[in-house]
Parts: sequence; structure tokens; C-alpha cells
Amino acid sequence: MAVTCTNVTLARNTVSVQAPDAATANGADTAEVFTITPSKPHCKMIIEVAVADSNGTVTCSLGAGTEFWPSGAQAFNAVQNKTSVFHIADGARFLTSSDTILLTLTPATGKKLKTNHAATVQVIELP
Repeated sequence: MAVTCTNVTLARNTVSVQAPDAATANGADTAEVFTITPSKPHCKMIIEVAVADSNGTVTCSLGAGTEFWPSGAQAFNAVQNKTSVFHIADGARFLTSSDTILLTLTPATGKKLKTNHAATVQVIELP
């Protein structure tokens, strides 16, 4: 399964209200890919991953880029009952040939992203 993320561009000195993109994978141990399409290749962005209480940590992985100056994959953890934030200083590091960034969420063992974790992703592009 895959989820297409809705990006919000945050302008300086403004307030922006956004709705998170929710996980749809409801199988135990089933990972899900969130597809992020930056408005420009070298954008700065914040990725927020929220996970519900008491079902463990979700592993998040940004896929390795293939364009511009690619990097290897980058992993981080989204801790239960928290919103974990990852800052990308230059989106080109993770950009694929389809001009997207792929974020894969993997649930804790035996858990489901949609129901057990109620995992959501928010993408904020910075000026």
C-alpha cells in the first residue's frame, strides 16, 4: 500500500493548519510507503511522524536518492505516544528519478500501522 502525502508550504511569519496523512496498511508487520513530492528539488522540509500510545516504536526510512547529489537511505524512529520530527536540509539528497521522496514506515513486531499505531505523517516545506 502507499499513501501520497499532502505537502504544506509554510511561509515566514504565518500560521498553517494541516491535516496529517494517515497510514492505510492494516496488516500485522506490514510496512507502508508515503510518497512525498517536493515543490522544488532543493527544498527544506520537516517530516512529522505521529504514533499512538503503548504499541511500540515505528521505524521510518527515507529511501536513498538517485538524482542530484544522492545520499544513502536515512533511518529514524518514531516513538510511541509522541510526534517525531525529521528535518531535511536539502530534499535533493533523497530525490528519486520520479521527483519524489519515499518514506517507509515499518510497524513494531506484530503490530499494524493503521490500527495499533494510528500512524500519521505530515510534511512541511520551509521557505
